[in-house]
Amino acid sequence: MAKEAPPTPSQTSVANQSELWFGSILFLATGKEGKKGLGLDSGRPASIEPGAGLSRPLYELAFSPPPDRIKVIAAVWADGDTFGAPASVNSILSNRAARAAEYEDAAGILQKGLSQSWTRDQYEQAFRDKPDTGAVYTVRTALSATLKTAQTPQDFTHTMQFLLTNFQQFSKQLRKVKPI
Repeated sequence: MAKEAPPTPSQTSVANQSELWFGSILFLATGKEGKKGLGLDSGRPASIEPGAGLSRPLYELAFSPPPDRIKVIAAVWADGDTFGAPASVNSILSNRAARAAEYEDAAGILQKGLSQSWTRDQYEQAFRDKPDTGAVYTVRTALSATLKTAQTPQDFTHTMQFLLTNFQQFSKQLRKVKPI
């Protein structure tokens, strides 16, 4: 009989209302051999319906086999509530602020392009030398995909506007926090 692989450790969050989840969790994982790893789930956006949960594999773990125990050290939830020691919460907030700045930078470029009616080539040039952040990767992927999917200039502009709107929302949510 084939042996099943052990389940991958994951973190689960439960929504109280329909929301776009941006929670961030700092966790400490401990393995059988006493190995420890520190990880951060940086709140990749995902929709959660009321009462539903969201589980994600914890790929950030720096060791194998998977840990026996995962302890949440700090958290910042989508509504801005925080949990944990101020230093740990601030570590999460710093990460979120950096990610928000990346979205804001990309949004600024998208806004300029929309205001000046840029072509695909102008967008590609504007993003060519940017560091590979999540926002920049998303724009580059969209630019590549619209070669096949944007049948008209209006379709292309709509895609760039969609990215701009989403990046502005992501940035706003990442900066949302209640006083510690």
